[in-house]
Amino acid sequence: MGHAIRQCGKVTVTHFPSSVATLAQRKVVFTETKRNEILSTTADRDGYFCKMLPHGTFLVEPQILSNEKAAGFVLKPSSIKVTVADRALEDITFRQLEARISGRLLCIEQCSDVHVSLFQDGVKINRVLAEPSVAPAYEFQNIFPGMYTVITDEDRLCWEKTSIDVTVKDEDVNSVDFSQSGFTLTVMSSHAVSLSYRHSVREMFSGTFSIPKGRETFCLPIRGVYDLNVSSCHIFREPTFSYDTDTGELVILQAIKHGVQFDVKLEGKNNVFEVVISSAKHVAPVILHQEDAINMTIDGTYALYTFLHYSAPNDDLNILVKSSELVITPVSMKINVKDDCQILNETFYGTSGVFLEGYVSPPHPGVFITIRGGKNSPLMATVTDVKGRYSLGPFRCMNSFDVEASLEGYWFEPIAGEFGSFIAHKLSELIVQVADSDGNPLSSVLVVISDRSELRMRNLTDEDGRIISKGIGSGEYFVHAFMKEYSFQPASQPIRVDEGSRATVKLTGMRVAFSCFGQVKYLAGVPVFGIVVEAVSNNCDQHQEEATSDQSGIYTLRGLQSYCEYTVRLKLSHIGQNVWPREYKFTVTQNDSIGFDFTLSPINDKMDVIGYVHSDPDYFPTLMIHIQRLGHSDFYSERVKIDNSSMFIFPAVPADGSVYAVRLSSSIKISGFEPFCFPEVILVVIFMLLEPFQKKQHGYGSTRGSYLAFPIGFLVAVVAYNFTMVLWHVLYESYGTTTTSQITTSSSSSTSSGLEMIHY
Repeated sequence: MGHAIRQCGKVTVTHFPSSVATLAQRKVVFTETKRNEILSTTADRDGYFCKMLPHGTFLVEPQILSNEKAAGFVLKPSSIKVTVADRALEDITFRQLEARISGRLLCIEQCSDVHVSLFQDGVKINRVLAEPSVAPAYEFQNIFPGMYTVITDEDRLCWEKTSIDVTVKDEDVNSVDFSQSGFTLTVMSSHAVSLSYRHSVREMFSGTFSIPKGRETFCLPIRGVYDLNVSSCHIFREPTFSYDTDTGELVILQAIKHGVQFDVKLEGKNNVFEVVISSAKHVAPVILHQEDAINMTIDGTYALYTFLHYSAPNDDLNILVKSSELVITPVSMKINVKDDCQILNETFYGTSGVFLEGYVSPPHPGVFITIRGGKNSPLMATVTDVKGRYSLGPFRCMNSFDVEASLEGYWFEPIAGEFGSFIAHKLSELIVQVADSDGNPLSSVLVVISDRSELRMRNLTDEDGRIISKGIGSGEYFVHAFMKEYSFQPASQPIRVDEGSRATVKLTGMRVAFSCFGQVKYLAGVPVFGIVVEAVSNNCDQHQEEATSDQSGIYTLRGLQSYCEYTVRLKLSHIGQNVWPREYKFTVTQNDSIGFDFTLSPINDKMDVIGYVHSDPDYFPTLMIHIQRLGHSDFYSERVKIDNSSMFIFPAVPADGSVYAVRLSSSIKISGFEPFCFPEVILVVIFMLLEPFQKKQHGYGSTRGSYLAFPIGFLVAVVAYNFTMVLWHVLYESYGTTTTSQITTSSSSSTSSGLEMIHY
């Protein structure tokens, strides 16, 4: 082996991948090709290295770590072969491989503000702005070897390819070009529809898109303004649009109504019919005729009509097909409109039917003819014409229903052997006219009409003093009139009524008694309904009359006898002093009396009980107030807790005159207080305990006196003017001390009660 020769070089690294750490010193390996002898050295921080090599041929290779290789770190060349002889060697250089990716945007027109992004493994590496021109250029520099995806992200433009995959090895990648195919149209639709477009100027650029439900992007061929039109079984809030490719606004299609399609198949070709569609959301129905059908085809002897009706979602529809010549099956369909178009599976069929023709003899117009089916339900109705004839139908058959004829003042007899025809018989009419001695009509007179065996009619005369009885049968009748103030002549009027005739009876009333009028109302003037008012006469054999106030509070006492003195009052014992005046006294003359009005004060059946507890505020959370009704089988009890306020209230206590006990109690345990003697006192109205509680002193010794569980407070009753009785007493319990008062509630007052309880 000869002398060694120095071999130097440099490893130039511009930057490391972001995913790996920077290597400060890189190892350089020298491999002798014949002897396979391996030598190595380490480059300094600037990448320089030198190594003394013996004679021979060596392969020089900088070492690259595995994570660097995975991140795309490559040196070029990867290795250099050098031959060591007797002459000096030139320095060798290794440079980091960094490629470029470049291309152009082939636009239909000059485009600007177009960005191109570079991705690797789904991560954006870089984003550049292409140079504005007809064919803008872009370039990515310092690209490590590896696999990349180039994406143009201009949303307003369409491209033949929006992304291109690129592999960088050991050289630049050029001509990664994107070709524009059009201009974007982004649509968000609530339902799948067909959308047609036409350029507003160059109309040859037109077409149709199938829009799915949701958001989708489409391409328009050239730049400009387009007219868009929606075609579907839906109705949209805006069926037509104008779209400008320069703005690129989102087109929103929101359906507000959906189509309901159904078929009507009718026998014959020239049918007259109508379709009535009733909606739960609209008052007026929609009426369709054969010319409103979207399609009509002939199927043999039948004509098939297809209808499309638009309705809002969640609407309830009733579809009814009517024909004056055909029997329709089914009669109607009920459907609920869903949030999409619907095609009804069932078809309306119309077939020839039969008609019912009849007449009334003698001829009479305006007779009501009604056909009733099962369960006596009316199916169809009409009236006779001027000749007394009618026609009803069509029907599938006529053996399952009844026919009725009716007209006020007539009765109808079916003609044997002629179904649907009738003989008309005019009914008799009886008129009763009632007046007073001066000839003035008397209203509200009870008129009774009877024959020899039974009562036929009982009614009150109208404002004209008349009663008209239509349809009464022939025969002899008796007419009676009744009213407390009148005696009628004749008392019983016989009358003969012949068939089809009109008879009149006149009755005259002679005044024998009189009336008194008045009104019952509250203090505010509101009328009182249903109050019974009575009039009693002490000097006329206790003669009594009663009346009840109507909705207006007005009452009428009838049948009061002349020259008798009456006392008029309300017949309600529990009202008592709340009525003003209590009663009226007057003598009946030969006239009616007015102005006997009564006024009621409001009746309260509830009242509030309010009181105060005087105590150390620290004890408030331990105190409880109880109220309980005494002496009743039904149990009434309420309680309230004292928190931060000394006032307590029991709302809506029944004001029924009952006695209630109000009790103060506490949850404090006996162990925390000193025992004491309870003095002997006499309880009258005010009870006061003079010795307050004292906290227990811990230590040895004994105490004297009787024991009570909790501090006994003293109770002061401040009685409001509306109480009729107050009783006070103290209840002693083994595990707690309570203070109790008794109050009596009364319905005669609406003022709240006042109580004071003092607790030490």
